[in-house]
Amino acid sequence: MTAADLAEAPSGLDVRVIETAETRVLRVDLGGPHDVVSWAIVNGGRTRADAVVWREVRLTELGPTVDAVALTRQTL
Repeated sequence: MTAADLAEAPSGLDVRVIETAETRVLRVDLGGPHDVVSWAIVNGGRTRADAVVWREVRLTELGPTVDAVALTRQTL
């Protein structure tokens, strides 16, 4: 199943695929606050969220000098 398939699936959730030359993101709006658990480097752990976001990280974005938190915050 591709991200485009998910965006078109009738789930009652607002699913958006955001794709630019620099990034590819899947965002799912949950329709209100939910208890969630995440291993994300920004806002990870147990928290409440009204949306979840997955971001594709490309090989060119990795390396010892990359600030992963800044990269994630820039996407959000």
